[in-house]
Amino acid sequence: MEQEAQAILIPCGLFNRMMGESSEFRYRVLASYGKRLDDLMMLVEEVAFRRMDQRLEEWLTQRRLRFNRHYSSRAGR
Repeated sequence: MEQEAQAILIPCGLFNRMMGESSEFRYRVLASYGKRLDDLMMLVEEVAFRRMDQRLEEWLTQRRLRFNRHYSSRAGR
């Protein structure tokens, strides 16, 4: 899934210090890692247990819906 994102670079020392000192920062980092791991496990499950034609049909349907939403929103400008 593609979506816009913003990123910042944090020096290693500052990152380690913030992980040790800031429970909110630590929570957000670990929650982000958890979400990525969950997404990866879902992908592995999809590839391992769903037929290719089912996955392709779903992907094409989602892509068509995103395409239609994108161009219908631009037409209203």
